[in-house]
Order: sequence, then structure tokens, then C-alpha cells
Amino acid sequence: MSDILFDHKSTNSPFSTCLDASDEKTEHDVPHRCLSHNGHEAEFSETMLPALKKHHTSDECARIRAEIVKTMNAKAAMAVRNASPYPHNERTCKGNYAEVFLAEYLDGATSSSLPVYRLRYNPNPEQAMKGEDVLLFDLDSDPIRIIVGEAKFREVPNKQAVVDMIDALMRSHRAGLPASVVFVAQRLITEGNIDMGIKVMSCLSLFAAAKLRIDYKLFLRHGNDACYLMSSDGTLYEEVASTDELPFESIANIPGLHFKHTKDVWILASRNPFIRIMEV
Repeated sequence: MSDILFDHKSTNSPFSTCLDASDEKTEHDVPHRCLSHNGHEAEFSETMLPALKKHHTSDECARIRAEIVKTMNAKAAMAVRNASPYPHNERTCKGNYAEVFLAEYLDGATSSSLPVYRLRYNPNPEQAMKGEDVLLFDLDSDPIRIIVGEAKFREVPNKQAVVDMIDALMRSHRAGLPASVVFVAQRLITEGNIDMGIKVMSCLSLFAAAKLRIDYKLFLRHGNDACYLMSSDGTLYEEVASTDELPFESIANIPGLHFKHTKDVWILASRNPFIRIMEV
């Protein structure tokens, strides 16, 4: 968990005080941070309201729209009600809320940052925006690091929501470079943030040269009579068969053993000082 997230209480984010957190593992040994309300719902709302606004529109755009609407009579103002950066569709509202919360929490709980508020550029606010839900960058790390996030809103949490999120992340993982990288770079350059835009766009060449970190390290775990390959943050996992040729079960759950991705090949590696991988 510490590979991705800071300690919950050590962050400067308001979420560290208005939410409680417990770092746990699921029955399949997947690291999991559970966030829950702790009685500070008012503070939570005070944090989310301005966040929702800034993710959907800039202060200047909101001011100009408000001034124009003020010049209209009530009937005309109602007629352009839907011409808003905010959705009215309940399902879209809930989905956007989940995306904004995840983005804001990760922005405060990781060393990465959110360079573009992508919901501002949705041509149809009533529909969910295409691309990754959340894309954060740590442009000062070596190698440059990208965190891909998937968010779902459920009034009652259920297994299918988790399965849907993992499926979406697996699709992103298989595709390689996140689809929204160029979109983020273009927005930064268009807005005049040239240096950061160039850094983000450089992820294309870094990815091609295998110098971009997107946390594709996989760990082998065994539980419930099955073997699983999973990423260090637990968001990606896939069941694998243990065979005589690939005896995954015999090396699963050994501390320090993992598979690393090098030049399009997954190689067994060890960080355990008592285990050395020998080539044969």
C-alpha cells in the first residue's frame, strides 16, 4: 500500500480529518484502503463542494455565465438551464462525484498531481466522459510515474462494482499507455502551461523506451485454491493456472518474489536477500 498511498493521517488533505481510514487486505490478499465517515460530514461537504465546482468549470467561466444569465428574464433563464457545465442526469452526477472524490483523495494522498480537470472539457455534460476516470502524474520522479484510477458510485457497495472497476483497469493495462495522456498534454499546452505539457507528451517516447512507470509489477499470490498475479497496489489481478511447466503455486506468497516487465517480457525477480534467481 505504501508504494502508492501515503499514510492517511500524514497528508495535508482535509480528507485526513473528515474521514477515517483502515489499510486492510481482502480475502485474496489484495491491499485495500477502506475510507469511512467519522462524524465530520459537514467538513466533508465543505471540501467536496468547491472540488466539484473546479473540476467542472473555471471561476472565470462561471462568472461570465452567471453575468449573462442575470440579464435574462426568468423564462429565458430556465430555457438555457441545461446549457451548463454541470450534469442534471442523476447517474452522470453520481459518476462525476465519484471521479472527483477519487481524484482529490489521490492528489492529496500520493506524490502525484492532477494537471488537468478533464470534466471541464466534456462536450456533453449529461453523458459520462470517455477515457480514464482519473489520471495523475508524478513528473519529478525518475522514472516519470502515472497513476490510473477508476471510480464507481454505488449507494450500496457490491462485488460487481469492484469487478467492473478491475475490468476497466485491466483494459487500460493491456492497452499500454493510458489513452488520455495526449489529451492532457494538449490541454496543458493550449492553456499556456507549455513546460508541463511537454513533460506529459514526453511520456509517449518514455513509454516506447520502457522508461515510464505505470506500476506494472505483478506479485504472485495463492488463496482459496487458486493463484493470482496482482499489481503492487492490488488494483490489477488475474487468476493463473499452476502447471508442471509453470509451477506458480510452489512460489506463491514468498516475500520479495515478483514478476517485472522488461522489454515486453515478464521476468521472475527477487527483492528477498535470502533468495537469488538463477538463469538456466
